Amino acid sequence: MKHPLPAEPGIYVLCIHLDESRCLAVGALGDVAFPAGSYLYIGSAHGPGGLKARIGRHLRQDGKRVHWHIDVLLQAARVESVCWTIDPAMGECVLAQRLARSGLRFPVGFGASDCHCGGHLIQVNGEKAISNLRAMEGMRCFVMECCQDISRGVE
Repeated sequence: MKHPLPAEPGIYVLCIHLDESRCLAVGALGDVAFPAGSYLYIGSAHGPGGLKARIGRHLRQDGKRVHWHIDVLLQAARVESVCWTIDPAMGECVLAQRLARSGLRFPVGFGASDCHCGGHLIQVNGEKAISNLRAMEGMRCFVMECCQDISRGVE
């Protein structure tokens, strides 16, 4: 099945699962304890290749330079599904604040060094938060088992 990601700019959410608690060195944030469980990471894709390129980069496992906070967590966790919107009115911080209402905001400025909100990583009670995310107007989602080819060929 061909993945449905557009090469347009937009906002995305990686639905991530960490099987066991880990302490990870996250750049200037230092050592951060990540409890086992489900997380939502909110990001934006406004560069060349849009959503397709940015999400493809996040999902790639081999030869990827650690550049963003999320790269560190993704070395230990797995992405279970991806959601996105190309709605120009939806920003990372707006979506993060909206989603935080259905879960517990992670207590560090993870993934938000270029803005002023509390963070773009939210630890959640898996299914309820993901159901709320999928129900948002303009949001499209897919489960990773359906689209394993997404990370191939992305620089």
